Order: sequence, then structure tokens, then C-alpha cells
Amino acid sequence: MADFYTDYYQLSLRHRNEHGCGAYPCKEGQLLTILAATKNPDRILEVGTALGFSAACLARGNATSQIDTIEFDPVHIRLAQEQLVRYNLSKRVTIIEGNSDAVLPALQPGYDLIFFDGFEPSLRDLEQFHRLAKQDSLLISANLSWSGSAKGYLQRLDKLGWLTHQFGDIALSTRIATL
Repeated sequence: MADFYTDYYQLSLRHRNEHGCGAYPCKEGQLLTILAATKNPDRILEVGTALGFSAACLARGNATSQIDTIEFDPVHIRLAQEQLVRYNLSKRVTIIEGNSDAVLPALQPGYDLIFFDGFEPSLRDLEQFHRLAKQDSLLISANLSWSGSAKGYLQRLDKLGWLTHQFGDIALSTRIATL
């Protein structure tokens, strides 16, 4: 099992170095698998596919989850599709091509788990996550320290009714009715 995480993660790092892009794979792939296994989600949304590493980690956590992942870079889409086929996950992971600003409003609500794998989400992203998430859903936000304003992000989540805990570059949030 460790080979999957190491191999796929290293492939993503090599691509980032060769392509010169901002496709940073989430260092916490095993954590994503554990969270998906624990949450047992029917529907998962990921924003920022890159080479599909995070989507694959989430898919490995639950054999029946359906994952929608959003990616704007056609090169990343092609490479992610290749890897998802390689790991026999392509039937459960749907890559939606486009910018999240255009794609998120078109999606139907009802996600149990949302993984934001970009830089800090905008307020518009957060409002869409709130609309798309079920009441007890889990929001995982990665790469928070890169933008330097994680505190503002966490405050915006709090105002929208999410209970959040940050550790390192990742924040876990759950949508709650009242505190």
C-alpha cells in the first residue's frame, strides 16, 4: 500500500518540476484515505485535480464513493486520467474540465466531503462549498500556509457556520447547524 502513495506522489513531484507548474501533490495522501474511510462519503468533490493523486487517495478510502474533481489544465487532465486508469479508479472519478469559478455554480448539492487542493479558497469558493455540502459534511483545505492569510480564511469559514481546526497546511472543517 505504501508503494501507491510513494510512487504516485513522486510522479506528481517530477511532473511539477518538469512542467514548471503549481501542481503540488498533497503530502497527506494517507490522511485523505483515512478521512474518506472514516467519513464513508457517497459523493466527494475535489477542486484542483493536478495528476489525480488526491482524488485517488480519497477513492481508496471508500470503494463506493463517487468523486468529481475540477481541473482547468488539459495536460493535467490527460495525465490524471492515465493514472486513474492505471490504479483502476477511472470509473469512480470524474474529471470536470474548467475553472472552479465556472464549474462550482453548476454542480448539484449533496457532497459529503469536499477537498480543496489549491491555494486559499476565495469567499466565492467558500460560499459554493457551503451550498454544495450536506449539513454534516467534511471540508478539507490544503496548502493554507502558501497564501499567508489562513487566519482570514478560517474566520470566513466560521462566519459561514463551519467548525474548523488547522494543523500545518491543512484545515479540517465540518458544517454545523449551531455551535
